[in-house]
Amino acid sequence: MGWWKRGQVLGACGRVATFLPNLSVKSAVGGALLALATACQSGGEQSSNMTSSLTSNDGSTGVTECDTFLDQYEQCMQSTLPASQFTQQQAGIKRQRLAWKTLADSVVKRQALASVCLGALRTAREEFGSCTFGVPRCGNGRVEAGEACDDGNTADGDGCSASCSIEPRCGNGRVEPPEQCDDGNTTSGDGCSASCVNEPRCTDGVQNGSETDVDCGGSCSAKCASGKHCGVTTDCQSGATCSGGVCTTGGACAEASALDLGAPATVKLVASNACLRVRDGYPSWWGTARTMQLQTQQGGAYPLPFVWSSSCKAASGSDSFTADFQSKLLSPTSSGCATLIKLNGSGASNVRLAYYGQ
Repeated sequence: MGWWKRGQVLGACGRVATFLPNLSVKSAVGGALLALATACQSGGEQSSNMTSSLTSNDGSTGVTECDTFLDQYEQCMQSTLPASQFTQQQAGIKRQRLAWKTLADSVVKRQALASVCLGALRTAREEFGSCTFGVPRCGNGRVEAGEACDDGNTADGDGCSASCSIEPRCGNGRVEPPEQCDDGNTTSGDGCSASCVNEPRCTDGVQNGSETDVDCGGSCSAKCASGKHCGVTTDCQSGATCSGGVCTTGGACAEASALDLGAPATVKLVASNACLRVRDGYPSWWGTARTMQLQTQQGGAYPLPFVWSSSCKAASGSDSFTADFQSKLLSPTSSGCATLIKLNGSGASNVRLAYYGQ
């Protein structure tokens, strides 16, 4: 058994010699060969440039059923024949693979080839009881032509779908939609959660989780520097306090010791951590409910965070300058009390400021 012999020549497609195994070719296979010949006649002439110079890896024929038949037949011959005889068989298999690959150049021909090969599989299963010949089937535990995986079942949700395609699965090491990350496990607390969502970390360059500013404060061990946002003083570095939601150095800003900014539009050069007030230069038209426009001038160092408050209006806030000639609105303010402004820079540089009324 297992010897190859020259079989039927399908002249309708040009020079294509079909090699069939030495089987009892049943009517199903014979009928399929007839269908194939008919398909060739209707599908046009085949190229006559078929080569017999083949490598050991000839690839796919383009027809799943034929790939399966040739692969399983080759495995059967290798397991049952002496090495010298198998070498002869293998050469025939290579020629058959190339012939079918060349022939499968249209839908109708591929359909006819699939029918031929299915018939050959069934016949081979009857003739070679010691070998396994099976029609490609998802769920049989073998990755066959047309399958990306086969885990031995047809259940979805286990990484290999019911149609034997790879499913997105958290923990497989591949980031697949809708995953944000996949580190190859389903353990939380390592930056990628058990559901493959990015977890907040104190070193990711993003303010997230309980952090009060980028990678500091909250549950992070790193403390926030002066000018960074905070919730409580323990969020700030040593020597700084949390004032108005910003870490502040240089002590509290007291009205009595604050530097007065004078009249509106007066430019003052002050330290980047100065305590300032607007009180003595309020004009008569300022009134009791006006928005103050605080503006940087040329030559500052940024970013420059600050906090402000107006006791008689029970108003306060925080913000940060990031450029020269930038305006921030403080509202409401009143000429009936001082507006205190605490700059939360490092103190190593100066900034020019002026205020205006709106």
